[in-house]
Amino acid sequence: MDHSHKIAYDELKSMYDELQSYLDSVMLDPEDEPLLLQCEQLGDQIYAYNAAILKKNSVTLAKGQGSVKELINQAKGAKVALKKAEDKVKILAQVANAIDKLLSQLAKFL
Repeated sequence: MDHSHKIAYDELKSMYDELQSYLDSVMLDPEDEPLLLQCEQLGDQIYAYNAAILKKNSVTLAKGQGSVKELINQAKGAKVALKKAEDKVKILAQVANAIDKLLSQLAKFL
């Protein structure tokens, strides 16, 4: 696996783990269910990204190095947003936005 793809995967997994930890620690309302589903979709996409990298190897995906760097930056940004947010509504909105960006970026690799 290409080094930058490993960094991207590690960063995505770390962000996802922090997100899961946060969601496990707060009481979500029924209207927050779409966020939980979105988070599950993100976990599935992270797994699919890793599988695609391993299957296709970095030869095919080397063309997308800029996209990988953007993916890493978005994952880091999502973690920062999660740590900086002060209230639940703000956190959930920022998390949903960050997940949307990550899903869009991951779709480029799958």
